[in-house]
Amino acid sequence: MNVARKPHPVSSGACWLLAAVCALATLVVPATGLAAATPCTAEAAQAAAPPGMTIGRIDDLNPALPAVPTGARAIDATGRTPSYCLVTGSVVTNPSTGKTANFGVALPLTWSGRFLFTGCGGLCGSVFQSRPDDPRGGGFPADALAKGYAIAATDDGHANRPVTHPFDASWAITSPGVPNTDARIDYFHRAVHTVTEASKLLVQRWYSGEIAHSYFFGCSNGGREGMVEATRYPTDFDGYVVGDPFFDVPGQILAGGAALPVLKAGAFIPPALLALVNDTVRASCDALDGVEDGLIQNPGRCSFEPRSLICKGGRPGRCLTQGQVDTLTAWLSAKKDEQGRVASFGFSVSDLYDASAPGANLYAWVEGAGPPRKRAAPEPWGRSLAAQPPAWSSYDQAFKYLVYLDPSFDNNRVPAVDHRGIVSDDTLGRLVAQTDEASGDDPRALAPFLASKRKLIMYHGYSDGFVNPFRTIRFYEDWAKLVGGYDALKRSARLFMVPGMYHCDGGPGPNTFDALGALERWVEDGVAPEGIVATKYAQDDRSKRALRTMPLCSFPTQARHPGRGDVNSAEAWSCAPNRDLLLVGPNGAAAGLDAPMH
Repeated sequence: MNVARKPHPVSSGACWLLAAVCALATLVVPATGLAAATPCTAEAAQAAAPPGMTIGRIDDLNPALPAVPTGARAIDATGRTPSYCLVTGSVVTNPSTGKTANFGVALPLTWSGRFLFTGCGGLCGSVFQSRPDDPRGGGFPADALAKGYAIAATDDGHANRPVTHPFDASWAITSPGVPNTDARIDYFHRAVHTVTEASKLLVQRWYSGEIAHSYFFGCSNGGREGMVEATRYPTDFDGYVVGDPFFDVPGQILAGGAALPVLKAGAFIPPALLALVNDTVRASCDALDGVEDGLIQNPGRCSFEPRSLICKGGRPGRCLTQGQVDTLTAWLSAKKDEQGRVASFGFSVSDLYDASAPGANLYAWVEGAGPPRKRAAPEPWGRSLAAQPPAWSSYDQAFKYLVYLDPSFDNNRVPAVDHRGIVSDDTLGRLVAQTDEASGDDPRALAPFLASKRKLIMYHGYSDGFVNPFRTIRFYEDWAKLVGGYDALKRSARLFMVPGMYHCDGGPGPNTFDALGALERWVEDGVAPEGIVATKYAQDDRSKRALRTMPLCSFPTQARHPGRGDVNSAEAWSCAPNRDLLLVGPNGAAAGLDAPMH
């Protein structure tokens, strides 16, 4: 039986509908754009750079980008992306110690007067981890350069080893027991703010013009960066797009503990059985939103019971062992403190594994690297970060270097989460003490942001297997309570949940949408988004045909289909006000949606 939580006040405005043809912003650089007269050379970039910024080669630029040996390189136009000048270098983040953070800025030949800072995933450690012309789906602003944006990014003040692995945390200490305080503060909040300020000055001097509008876009750790910016430095940007935010750092580190149940004998769930779980979940939950279309609009409302699949003389390969049921139950259940309060939410039950839509689902997070090679070893999948599942590497690296400051700490022998799903007060205390400055999940600290009249769009994939979507929902609910309800909060911040989307992009649902365009219209034209159209492209490739469109509605509204019309067309759906995303069933309750928080 589904139970509706007591809702906050919700707007009763008119029904919203948007045709799919309006899903993406028109790629037109304003006629008033400034053409760059500055030559794309390191000397010219250094002349435009403010004090504390040094132009030059960096060793942690995304290897998918062309090398920039001098600190400035002209990049030829390709496809939708116009020619631009790629500038790299470093910015002093702490004048008293000389600490620096690396950066990159992409400067199009014709500038619209807009500035965009793009965030970095994982623990960062590379510059332009998402390329300035990133073609991915989700809310990624792949066409920002074509729209005349100058785009900046940073490595958060450290380089990963290897540069392509985002969960390396060895930079967080200088030696066992000794924190690398400068690098930690840069990662927590300082690098993004300092590089933003310096990059803005570079851009204005480069084009000899003022920035008209500045925006932030980030997903995952980039979403955390955005929320920390909005909390600590709200006036850095006119508007923020925050996707799938890793903004509750203690909770996210504990979420990596989803790898722990797999270390037990017979507990690994192979893909074929996860596909069986998916089929069972959809059969029991898909129609709850009023239409069977392969999408679950609100996974928190589901009532899937893992024990329903336990083997009782059934056919091999069509049921789960007790060990596998225990693993699945642990994934879907909240981790709690000694007083029974939620320390880390259980994962969403939707799309744990889908062979037709590979990507950052729960399978990829926990089991994509295969079963552990040595279950009792300190490094069960081996020492190479590339060989480990992301859940384990993020959990293991964080506790070793961010929390205990000990590279030899054995997270397998001393797990943070016990067999009951309980986290000790001592462990939680250490987690909070060592990472508090990195979190951006306290709605009370956002009062200056609300007073500044800036705008913020949040989104999160309901099938995100890396960063828990229920944590974002709970944050937004608590924020609404604090400010007097959804009507009040939606004047400044709106949340859009994305059914069938994995972490930041991908998944079986419509998962490509123009979040930045919606933010532009809100900031520059005063048009707040009630809904944003999302598109599912063949193979999640925007150059291929669109398979489906549907609206993403402003929380707590759930998109509704009337039972007639093409379910694959956004025109058949509505964002008429309702409170359906507040409904909680057994799976949402098990995940902790209704429980008190630590």
